[in-house]
Amino acid sequence: MVGVENMWEKIRMDEKGFTGLEAAIVLIAFVVVAAVFSYVMLGAGFFTTQKSQEVVHTGVQQASSSIELAGDVVVKGDDTIANAVDTITFYVTVTAGSTPVDLDKTIISYKDDDEFFSKIPWAYASIVREPNEFPADNLVEKNELYKITVYLDKKVTAVTGESVTITTGSGSLTNFPVIPGTLSLKDASNNYYMDDGNGNIVQSDGTDVGDIDYSTGAITTTLADGTYTANYRYTEPGTAGTDYPSSLPQTNEKIQLELKPPTGATLVIVRTLPAELSTNDYYVVY
Repeated sequence: MVGVENMWEKIRMDEKGFTGLEAAIVLIAFVVVAAVFSYVMLGAGFFTTQKSQEVVHTGVQQASSSIELAGDVVVKGDDTIANAVDTITFYVTVTAGSTPVDLDKTIISYKDDDEFFSKIPWAYASIVREPNEFPADNLVEKNELYKITVYLDKKVTAVTGESVTITTGSGSLTNFPVIPGTLSLKDASNNYYMDDGNGNIVQSDGTDVGDIDYSTGAITTTLADGTYTANYRYTEPGTAGTDYPSSLPQTNEKIQLELKPPTGATLVIVRTLPAELSTNDYYVVY
């Protein structure tokens, strides 16, 4: 009997019961794991939703145009060739609710009945800008208007940081003809002056302080003698077919410009040239 009692004693000593505390611990562990899993899944869901919204928002921005025409498109008859066009001019502004457009990062392509040119020479000039923006910058912003001039037979070159010496009210730029509305001058005290596109040099409050001859780069001014820093753009001869189209568009020809900003949809302009074009005359085209 002693052997039997010892056996039962061993059995009682080796039993492992599943107490209420242990059950609670296991239950809590399940709840914690479920909560963490749920948090991870919800977080992933929110992240996916957010990224989807960003993709949709970005897609809408890219699909909608951020820049638009403001007024007529005007062409100019070539200087020497009858019934041909050498420049195209139009004005742009930003669309309602859009972000500013960086014109320095914008390209314009050109197409007519004979050829396509992926990057045509062009220049911009500020016409209407914010009162505290002087000189004008490269961003088209809300309530601003910029003039765009496309050149079909010339190169456009930008000059930055050129030193101009004013002596007894006179000075001169190194390169010309200067594109109207592109000149800015800075004196040694960091005061700025710019041309208004009509040959006048003005200071920040609009006061006239001089004149510029765009064809020669000559400057006449009431500014103090000294050295000024000039930024401007000018046109120069180039190579047809390389720097600009190999031929000029003629009467009754359809032309197409595509203004491509860094973001937003392309602004497409399609016009038909008139039936007659005189040299150096200007025409509104439709």
